[in-house]
Amino acid sequence: MRPTLWALVALSSLFGAAGNITMKVITNDIGDLSLAKLTQIDFLVEFFLMPLVLFSIGAAFVGRLLLFAPLSELEVGIVTAVALLLWALFTAIGDVVLFGTDYNPMLLFGFGLSLVSIVIIVTNS
Repeated sequence: MRPTLWALVALSSLFGAAGNITMKVITNDIGDLSLAKLTQIDFLVEFFLMPLVLFSIGAAFVGRLLLFAPLSELEVGIVTAVALLLWALFTAIGDVVLFGTDYNPMLLFGFGLSLVSIVIIVTNS
């Protein structure tokens, strides 16, 4: 097990979750983002110049960038599985903390299974 590489995977997932949560804040502020709205040049220029949108894109970019070191030494399937599971968990935690989302018991059970999966993957790779 390579703790530094797994820490980078976790940090990458935190950046991804920050991007997800920021996107939710943006969509809450803007309202419905229909396909028609996303094809309007004026809207897109204004949208992509919003500070939170730039932060969200930057967070996603940094998160992906952090995966290069683990991918250079670990299998791509393993890194991707752990990164995506952590990304979902960190996003759900942010969703609960920032937006007060209430997950039902079966969803919580599913997140618990994700944690078990991460432990199994990391300890056996």
